[in-house]
Amino acid sequence: MKPTVHPHLFLLTGLLWLAGACALGLLLFLGMTMGQGYGQHLRPLHAHGALLGGVMQIVGGLLLAGRDRVPSAPLVFAALNLGTIGLLAGQTREDAILMSASSLLFLSAVIALKDDLIRQLRLSAVGGPLGWWYYSVALASLAIGLLAGAAIPFRLLPPDSIGQGRLAHIHFLTQGFLLLMIVGAIHAQFPGGVNANLHSTRVAQTTFALLPSGIVTLIVGFLLSDHWVQIAGGLLMLAGAACYSYNTTRTWMSVGRAGRAGTDFSLIATFFLVVASVCGIGVSANALGQPPYVPLGSLHLMAYTHLAFVGFMLLSVLGALINLLPRLLADERAPSNKKRGPYEATLTALAVRGNPIQLCTISTGAMSLVVVAALVWQYPLSSPPVAYVAWAGALLLATGLALFVSNVVQLLLVKPED
Repeated sequence: MKPTVHPHLFLLTGLLWLAGACALGLLLFLGMTMGQGYGQHLRPLHAHGALLGGVMQIVGGLLLAGRDRVPSAPLVFAALNLGTIGLLAGQTREDAILMSASSLLFLSAVIALKDDLIRQLRLSAVGGPLGWWYYSVALASLAIGLLAGAAIPFRLLPPDSIGQGRLAHIHFLTQGFLLLMIVGAIHAQFPGGVNANLHSTRVAQTTFALLPSGIVTLIVGFLLSDHWVQIAGGLLMLAGAACYSYNTTRTWMSVGRAGRAGTDFSLIATFFLVVASVCGIGVSANALGQPPYVPLGSLHLMAYTHLAFVGFMLLSVLGALINLLPRLLADERAPSNKKRGPYEATLTALAVRGNPIQLCTISTGAMSLVVVAALVWQYPLSSPPVAYVAWAGALLLATGLALFVSNVVQLLLVKPED
């Protein structure tokens, strides 16, 4: 008998990966400000644990949750988790063969979800050739990103192209795949979350045209080391992000600024996507100067990227968890229609408890990374002003995520008979 793995287990396991990766990331961040040098080996574990084990697994749960009947996908669940574990183990041991095999295993899990992707495309406000273009870029980005990641340890790239290979690997996976998948999922789910139709199908179509076009242009610019092409790609992405933010906000306003659980997380996430796009254009424009107009170090680039990772991706998936977990748990645990409604209402009340505090602490914590990076222009990295802001930001992020996890634990403890 096959084990039963329902969508909520994908969501919960993804949250567990995210929590662990965020804890490691906060330790690396604080260690950086204290001059510790252990981050070089642990940084890939933090990034891949959060993005592949966390965000990608939650995206898989979102896709499965769209089925009419409660599905079970144990093989997909195993492939996602074993693929992530294999990648982390391969990086730790510097084993290129293990990393490549794990990448293929991970890719097979996504291919197994192709029918769910097609269903989401058909249910989306944007269908037809434009929708196919959008998700084709997303899937191609995943495959190319994993292949680029495997090419580096196998030394398949020339030594002077390793930097471009890393940039391609990172941006194909994060922007080309995860960003597009999250925006596509929010387009499909957000209108139902506020009980309204999407404000404008035309604006949604514009978003689906601009975002993948901008991502493709941006990555071509990285491969060519052409900053003007990178800026052009960034401008296309910024236009797509602005359309997405506008459409989401107007949809929310159409129902009197009301919504169900998780709506506020999704709205704030759109703001961070726009801000991160502006910062990305600024980074490329800054590199036009010889030397660059403003000196940028690894801390500045880390702060810019985490506006997208924490501000956009983390908030988006947390909002999706708040929205979906009560319904999924109620569908599985309360077979009686009479009990299901009150039980889901009870779970929803638990899920939204303390949401303003969580949203405020996580958002402020994400912005504090930018403040730390700005302070480094005036103060040494180990100076008290930098340390105070770094510890305050880390505490805010840890507090918000801990409160969220505690709410989820409460959801799991409450039974229908209670």
